[in-house]
Amino acid sequence: MSHSIVRQLNHIKKLLSALISSKTQQTSPPNRVPFHLGVFLFIKGLGLCYLIAFASLWSQLNGLYGSNGLLPIHENVAILSKHLPFSALPSLFWINSSDLVLNAACIIGVLSGALLILGLAPKVQLLISWILYLSFVNTGQDFMHFQWDVLLLEIGFIALFLCPFQWKQIKPGPYSGPIRFYLQFTLARLMISSGWVKLASGDLSWRQLNALNVHFETQPLPHWGSFFAHQLPDALLRFSTLIMFIIELIIPFLLFAPRTYRHIAVSLIGLLMILIGLTGNYGFFNLLVIVLALLCLDNRILSPLHKSLINNKPAIVQQNRHRILCGLGIFFSIILELNRFTPFQTPQLIKPMTQTLSQQWHLVHTYGLFANMTQTRFEIDIQGSMDGLTWKSYEFKFKPNALGHFPSWVQPHQPRLDWQLWFAALRPFTPHSWMGRFLMALLEGRPEVLELLKSSPFEQPPIYLRAHLYQYQFQSFSQWQENHQIWKRQFVKVYCPTIRRASNK
Repeated sequence: MSHSIVRQLNHIKKLLSALISSKTQQTSPPNRVPFHLGVFLFIKGLGLCYLIAFASLWSQLNGLYGSNGLLPIHENVAILSKHLPFSALPSLFWINSSDLVLNAACIIGVLSGALLILGLAPKVQLLISWILYLSFVNTGQDFMHFQWDVLLLEIGFIALFLCPFQWKQIKPGPYSGPIRFYLQFTLARLMISSGWVKLASGDLSWRQLNALNVHFETQPLPHWGSFFAHQLPDALLRFSTLIMFIIELIIPFLLFAPRTYRHIAVSLIGLLMILIGLTGNYGFFNLLVIVLALLCLDNRILSPLHKSLINNKPAIVQQNRHRILCGLGIFFSIILELNRFTPFQTPQLIKPMTQTLSQQWHLVHTYGLFANMTQTRFEIDIQGSMDGLTWKSYEFKFKPNALGHFPSWVQPHQPRLDWQLWFAALRPFTPHSWMGRFLMALLEGRPEVLELLKSSPFEQPPIYLRAHLYQYQFQSFSQWQENHQIWKRQFVKVYCPTIRRASNK
């Protein structure tokens, strides 16, 4: 029986090899408007996203992942290597995770993103950027588990197959039709999942269209626009929620409709991303989605940006291996979504492959933020003292602190510590978590960690440290005009009781 299985597998292998090795077809369908300029702009936009992602991470690297950081990568790799094979969480940092190598990886990532924008060996830059970012995501633990991190990896990998190899791409060239279609499918899946997860969660605030009444106040990292959005009339907020659901659940299907409807869909998705950015800080997520949507704009609408496309239409590459890759991506995407929203269970035959693609290589993922709307905003106030009597608060760069300060506009940069503190405030304190490490780093006065903060109230490390939990609320517009306070707050509980620095440190 085993010989029969082997023969069948060899037969399948030969069949796939024949398909993959078949000749490449290069055509420009006469009845379809191609997408060369959209693909060209997408590649450059993806380079910009990589540049921003690596530059943002680099500015926080030593405090988060260096040898004196909160979650040193070298410690994580040492633990992983004892219990797991390299393939379980592939990363270049299994080889070397010194501070020098980590910083070099960020610098190379920034340079690769810049070279991708310039069109210099784009395929090489895409590969370098993807490998380096995968290395950080797989070893970065809590601070690298954001949806736009894995979205960048998913898009970045499939983009490797979008265009043929070129040493220099200074104008639009050939692209793969199946790969462009799969990226278009990814955009539709991202939007539909983002809408459906809100309804599937059973959260009444979404179903009753009043989630935005609290969203701008309770989201992880608001900015000054969030305050003004929070003041909008209830009827307008409900209407905005309804429009959001229409854009997320219905409009994505128009991405596969004739060009006029497709362009309307792109415009509405882009508008939604802009409005999200105008009312909250979400790193490079909004930019990445807009860049992905560029693939849906054809040459006719973009030709004024590049006149040569009117008379010069490079080929559209149709490779069988790209069709297979596209089909596999759609198949595993559907499997993941069925697992998520239905009682369907992944067949055991493909379960290991599904886990490998989604959890280890991040080639296909599920998406959807704010499935359950947070109704109350909690903030952790970390205080230090030299004598146990007089307490002074640490001030953070971007998360809400002083009651009279507008929260900062920081996107497309993502301050990962400030973001994670929002999640920490929603959970009980555990000494062995990254939060416990953070408090110990403050007691020790580690300069790398202190650089992540706006300021420390002490010239020397404090002897005592504690953390209190407060409920924060936006004031009304009239209250702000009267007392110039953006926030009001109320003590909730002791988050972490007083801890003392050991005398020998």
